[in-house]
Amino acid sequence: MICLSHLNFLLSPGAIMDFSKHGKQRLQQRCISPQALEWLERFGSIETQINSEMIFFDKKSLKKIRQYTGGFSDKYDGLEKIYMVRDANGKVITVGYRDKHIKRNERKYH
Repeated sequence: MICLSHLNFLLSPGAIMDFSKHGKQRLQQRCISPQALEWLERFGSIETQINSEMIFFDKKSLKKIRQYTGGFSDKYDGLEKIYMVRDANGKVITVGYRDKHIKRNERKYH
């Protein structure tokens, strides 16, 4: 399924998100809706990584979306699996659907 309308909307002048070439390709290939990315940016949990951050939905953020949309978000299949990785400048490096648990940075105490 090619989602050129989604891609054109997200990449149009005045768009909020900035995408790398790879990010544009993955967005088109995986057909993730602009609405899902907006919710991800607004409600998603952030896991900081070296020079980047992963944004994803956890139970708490999905609950917030449900409240915000009045349950409408339940109609989106796979919403809980969507993730986005941004670089230190906020440019979207990639987007996709998780199939594994997110590895958390462990805090080491001395």
